[in-house]
Amino acid sequence: IRNNDVSKLTILNLGDSVQGILRLSDLKLNQTSVVESTVMVSKLISNLLNNLSTYCYIDYYSVPTSNHSQTRNLGSDRNGLKDEDVEFVIANYINDVLKNNNRINCFNNFGYDYIEFPILNQNAIAMHGHTVKIDSAIKDISFHNRRFYDYLFVAHLHAGKESIDGATNTRDVETLLCPSFIGTCPYSDGLMKASQPSCKVFCFDEVNGHTDTHKIILR
Repeated sequence: IRNNDVSKLTILNLGDSVQGILRLSDLKLNQTSVVESTVMVSKLISNLLNNLSTYCYIDYYSVPTSNHSQTRNLGSDRNGLKDEDVEFVIANYINDVLKNNNRINCFNNFGYDYIEFPILNQNAIAMHGHTVKIDSAIKDISFHNRRFYDYLFVAHLHAGKESIDGATNTRDVETLLCPSFIGTCPYSDGLMKASQPSCKVFCFDEVNGHTDTHKIILR
């Protein structure tokens, strides 16, 4: 922030904030209960945003749903009870805790599986990615919503990737797949999608759009 004279950050939470109740085998691997994890993560993100806001203004966007944060109660199938998702609890906790901090704006889009936001004069949309085919998602969503998107931010596949889906006169249309915050785990190893724990900082300008990416390893 200081080195680049940043006055405002847009921060995305792309879901899977906790490991919910999907399989009994997963629960046995958890170090804490889902209930305790939900509280801990809510406090952790709130404290992070609150501390970061002393250095710059923040727009915080959290996707409304993901798959690992679901609680698949009563033996329900994948997305069978999709609204039973603790992302709703986490997002509302963060909103309430930070509502009096005038340096942070929290945005949600409850009831949908995506959230839209502007990047300078460009349209962006973010979702976890578990409900779409990521390779064609930005075209499919643009058609379905009858709105053109310049950038799609997704997660879900554990490893990071950036792909160009088209171009305008001055910039590329891109899908930006973000890596896992916690890194490798038995599940991602099984999918052969493991990556180092990391997050990414994407840089944009008004004319050329996405110009640079910084990968920060978290270990």
